[in-house]
Amino acid sequence: MAQLEAALRRVAPEAALIDSSSSPSAEYRRWQVSDRLFDHDDVEVLISLQRAPYESEPPLVTFRSMAAQVKYIWPIQQPITDFGAQRERLKALCQQLGWRLLGCDLLECYEE
Repeated sequence: MAQLEAALRRVAPEAALIDSSSSPSAEYRRWQVSDRLFDHDDVEVLISLQRAPYESEPPLVTFRSMAAQVKYIWPIQQPITDFGAQRERLKALCQQLGWRLLGCDLLECYEE
């Protein structure tokens, strides 16, 4: 978890830890990160230890970044974009940590 927190500080120095929990098989963290267009975004990470028969595999990491509040254009109720800021933040975090993507069904997950 220390490597993750250090990498997040390099990607988003203003990140503030707002939630944290641990169990024998998992670690969860949630940070608030400033957003240049909106108030802030939340970055969540869940690190789960592998269970039998996969104990020798590295932990499984689930992560996401989401807007804490969404603004809409009236009257069509179209959400205002952040111009890919969340995607770029998570891509930079993955590159810092050397993570690879598994199990995404969306084509944009694999776009460079």
